[in-house]
Amino acid sequence: MSYRPPRQASRAGPGPGTKPAPGGRENYLKKKEFNKKMRILTKKITGCENSIEEIENGLDELTGKIGSMDSSHQDPGDQVLFIKYGKLKKELDQKMKEWEEFHSEFESLKKSQYHI
Repeated sequence: MSYRPPRQASRAGPGPGTKPAPGGRENYLKKKEFNKKMRILTKKITGCENSIEEIENGLDELTGKIGSMDSSHQDPGDQVLFIKYGKLKKELDQKMKEWEEFHSEFESLKKSQYHI
């Protein structure tokens, strides 16, 4: 039987003369930034979708009111309904455009190398 000295507890990190994995911290920071951008875009997309749903509900309500109007006489309030409808329609178009831009950016980020 030969005598062996007790092993020392291993130290955390690389031993002397060894280098850490190339770009480890840099990759971590890039991935962290990527995840942050994805979260922000996801929140913006969800916000747009919620706004679009509210606007569509308002348009449906106005469409029902406009459809039930009596066409035999013109009420001054009828003009207000048409103006509101036009404004909501423009707002919907704007929100749809925003959603498309956010979604396009989201899809291009998903294709990047940091997406899992």
